[in-house]
Amino acid sequence: MLKDEQVKKKKELIDTTTTRMDELTKNYDDMRKSIAQSREEIKNLRLSIAEEERKLSACEGTMQVIKNEHQPLAILVQETEKVLEQDAFDKKVLAHTEEHPDFYIALESRLKKIQDDHRETMELLFRFVKPELVIAVIRKTIEAERQYNQTSVNYRTAKATYERSIKEICTIKANGGKPSFQAAKMISVQLDQFLEAGDVIHLWHKQL
Repeated sequence: MLKDEQVKKKKELIDTTTTRMDELTKNYDDMRKSIAQSREEIKNLRLSIAEEERKLSACEGTMQVIKNEHQPLAILVQETEKVLEQDAFDKKVLAHTEEHPDFYIALESRLKKIQDDHRETMELLFRFVKPELVIAVIRKTIEAERQYNQTSVNYRTAKATYERSIKEICTIKANGGKPSFQAAKMISVQLDQFLEAGDVIHLWHKQL
């Protein structure tokens, strides 16, 4: 049998142990609740992350759609600006070109000068054909659609060379530059060389 003192100590042990057990039980329940709360928060965070990832994916997809539409538009703007810039420049060149006489007018002017230069020394030997009549023959040959012989090729080449030379100096002017004297003079030289070529010279003078 236990003595009273032993019984008392046993009861005190039970009380102390029970109190500690209650504390542990409470702490356990608190931890369980905390874990449950943390798990719920983690769950909510994961749902939130998933939602944000979905939004992020949607935004990235929308950005790609925007990019796919934007890039061609940017290219279109650049190309259109280049077209307008080139068109403005071409019109500027054309405006300068129109300041110069066309091939036939320039050719007639050079022919008149050549005939005048030779008239004093050759008028007793040759009869000069009126420049407008000569130019009419040259124009007819150039514009004949089905005429492809060496003469017509030479005539068309002379016209193309004149127009190309005029465009070159007008392009320089359109770019803000100044054509050289040599380049301008060469245009007249080329016309004179054409007029004095074998398949042209016989058109504008006849032996008496």
